[in-house]
Amino acid sequence: MTTLPSVTRIAPFVPLTREQRDRLTAMREAATATAPGKYSISQHGAPTADERAWLEPYRAELHQLLRPGTRREIDDRMHVFLGGFSQLKSLDDESAAMMLENFVEAMEDLPIEVVSRTCKAWNQKKIKGVDYRFPPTPPEFRGAADDIMALLRVERRDVEVVLCALPAAEPQPGPTDEEREACAAAAADLVKGIADAGAKLDAELSEASATAGRIEQLAYVRRFQAAEAERKARIAMLAASEPPPAITAPA
Repeated sequence: MTTLPSVTRIAPFVPLTREQRDRLTAMREAATATAPGKYSISQHGAPTADERAWLEPYRAELHQLLRPGTRREIDDRMHVFLGGFSQLKSLDDESAAMMLENFVEAMEDLPIEVVSRTCKAWNQKKIKGVDYRFPPTPPEFRGAADDIMALLRVERRDVEVVLCALPAAEPQPGPTDEEREACAAAAADLVKGIADAGAKLDAELSEASATAGRIEQLAYVRRFQAAEAERKARIAMLAASEPPPAITAPA
């Protein structure tokens, strides 16, 4: 591995500043799921126009960044990375080509940015659980790359949620003391009105009941008087139809 091919140039990726990353975290925490794939965000947590001005380009960059790299790009980047290990420089061309092929196969379908970040993480000793005295194995390197890929996907998802979340309705302020007192007075008047109406209805029902009793009693008296008049009329008719008794002289 003594000769290096031309290295594929990677488009520059501008990461977020610390302030922007902290703000993105705060906005993501302010967003809540309302339905599958739908989110709402408070007015205070929603991104401003200035914040959208850097969030939207950053989202576009993340989409571009997470596109799978070509085999040539991955081959070039891994060749440069593996060429830095002194243990591998003594390999013959065939052995070096086989080792490079193993690493390219391990990293295929990954974005070239992820491959580059994994190389950088190894060089800066930021990958845990490995022995830096020896070159990484392809599975070790792929595992570290998958971790970096997962972090970038989460970041892309956070940006998507923040930009797509709908502003939530602000809670309405509670009633004032004056409004509470007015509502209590109105409720008291309503209760009193209901009670007065009930009492009036009871009185009207009682009066109606008494009136109905008097009417029924008067009707009974009238029926009795009619029956009595009819009886007397019959007696008079019978008396008029019978002959008077005969009168005999005394002996």
